[in-house]
Amino acid sequence: MPASARSGRVGTTAHPEAHRLTTRTDLSSTVLGPKNYTPRRIGLLAVVAIILLVTVSFPLRNHYQFRSDERAVAQERAALEATIAELESEQAMLSDPAFIEQQARIRFGAVKPGRLRTA
Repeated sequence: MPASARSGRVGTTAHPEAHRLTTRTDLSSTVLGPKNYTPRRIGLLAVVAIILLVTVSFPLRNHYQFRSDERAVAQERAALEATIAELESEQAMLSDPAFIEQQARIRFGAVKPGRLRTA
């Protein structure tokens, strides 16, 4: 007596899942099959991806903007420190009486009292 007759099922083989073991052409029951990628799931995945992108993009933009501003402020500070150094050296020269006398002779043609001006 065949195995199908003993089990009471007509047209089946001895093993109930024998048809699944022979070929794997039916992908609808697999994890990666088209059954899992419905338009609704693809849309949901797209919405989640957009939300993640927006959530990450604003802090990144703020970070890079802050770094750019920080570099600009550092350059401005360096320029101001150079200007301060120039002005301090000029202040030191202007407090020297010999420099003031030299500038008076150069700019205004001043002569010390008792000396003759040579032309």
